[in-house]
Amino acid sequence: MGANPDGHAIAGLELGLAVRDMDAALAFYRDLLGAEPAGEVDHPGVRMIRLRFGNSILKLTQWNPVPEPRNPDGRALGYRYVSFRVDNLEEIVEVCERAGVEFRDTGSPVTIGMGVSGRIVHFIPGVDCVIVFDPEGNVVEFVQGSAWGEFDP
Repeated sequence: MGANPDGHAIAGLELGLAVRDMDAALAFYRDLLGAEPAGEVDHPGVRMIRLRFGNSILKLTQWNPVPEPRNPDGRALGYRYVSFRVDNLEEIVEVCERAGVEFRDTGSPVTIGMGVSGRIVHFIPGVDCVIVFDPEGNVVEFVQGSAWGEFDP
């Protein structure tokens, strides 16, 4: 018998994201996307600001001194992107376009899907997504729709 973390989870996923520029990260995740502040921690050498997305937490972390980036572009092993399940994909596209957020080119060789409508990729029947880059260049995906049956919330 395993540890069964899902059976004992008290919240959604918590993801730590190390950033160079905390102000730019907050402007994107909190101000533009509407994440709710959920606490702050300051210790020597590190500042963390927690932001709530639904029942998940994004922990923006700024190290001092700032380490060198290690996340390669494109397809690679390890954590590659963060996805947020939403029900307002077109609104997110409009808000991000007005703010000058960089979108992943839907013609990119790393784009997976059945077709494209503007910036929206039709991933599988019933599921659409949009991929943007945050101020640090991290890949952020927004997913709308339901195709996973019993596994959908």
